[in-house]
Amino acid sequence: RQWAADNGVECGFKSLLDISDMKAFFDGLKEDDEVILTGGDGTMNRFANDVYGYEFKNPVYYVKCGSGNDFYRDNEKYAENGRIDLRPFLKNLPLVTVNGIQRRFVNGIGYGIDGETCRIGDIQRATSDKPVSYSKIAIRLLLGSYKLKKATVDVDGKVSKFENVWMASTMKG
Repeated sequence: RQWAADNGVECGFKSLLDISDMKAFFDGLKEDDEVILTGGDGTMNRFANDVYGYEFKNPVYYVKCGSGNDFYRDNEKYAENGRIDLRPFLKNLPLVTVNGIQRRFVNGIGYGIDGETCRIGDIQRATSDKPVSYSKIAIRLLLGSYKLKKATVDVDGKVSKFENVWMASTMKG
């Protein structure tokens, strides 16, 4: 969707879900175009994985919006007019592998009961208009339905194996 703002600047909206090839999208931008990404931490991580390794010729900014904004809170000191230039934050990202699926992350990632709590919360948010209580979800999981996991953690080549893991959280922010 496109329109001209009050100051005559042409603006448009495009959902990340509608872009099948993010790198081709950026290659198609005009030299003076700017991109503003809005969303929460999930949007940020999806975007980071879609563009990882791309050398941006256009400015790419992040504006907080959504339910989680840990990235913005951790990096608000870099914000100008409520937006953060994303390009420096999209380089040299950590890599995590869970169940054979590799993903990079910008700010943090949780595995175990933390991740399961968020997964269930996302389902509840999508299927109900009631507020999601992450505390209630976590308590239900603690009281019976959560099965402890095994984890292999590799930090800079030092590998450690763990049994009966409740949670493994990795933060870059």
